[in-house]
Amino acid sequence: MARIPVFYSFHYGSDVFRVQQIRNMGITDGEEPVSPNEWEKLRQRGARAIEAWIDENMRYKRCVVVLIGEHTAARPWVQYEIRRAWNLGTGLVGIYIHDLK
Repeated sequence: MARIPVFYSFHYGSDVFRVQQIRNMGITDGEEPVSPNEWEKLRQRGARAIEAWIDENMRYKRCVVVLIGEHTAARPWVQYEIRRAWNLGTGLVGIYIHDLK
């Protein structure tokens, strides 16, 4: 069975360990989240570089899955990813992960 290409959106600072926990359960499939070193390099390059990275990594994805933690809704890059998915007509779904330890 073919897998649907998915982009995972989440608050990196607060939820990356929860996302890794979910991935280790074998529940998700797809690309690994950006590493802390890569994310820091990307952040240093500024907002346009981050937007370009998001746009490139969302290309050809059929769905954006927002992994929702306590502060996810307030994160500007998560908001950008949601707006981008909406504007492109990409599937969009949210999953609460805030109760994972």
